[in-house]
Amino acid sequence: MGGVLRLIGNLLWLLVAGWAMCLSHLVAGALLCLTIIRIPFGIQSFTLAGLALAPLAREIVPADDPRRFA
Repeated sequence: MGGVLRLIGNLLWLLVAGWAMCLSHLVAGALLCLTIIRIPFGIQSFTLAGLALAPLAREIVPADDPRRFA
């Protein structure tokens, strides 16, 4: 049941706001990668673009969180 609700939620998100947020992150990432000093920020922006497409399919945890190894 949770998988079906997650799929419906992701589809609604994608139709309402996900595509615009993904596109803006892709454009921002490309602009940030124009200078050498901002390449890490551009790469992170590309990562956020993927997250903007389906936010309900992933879980964000801090790097020092011991649950990430479980």
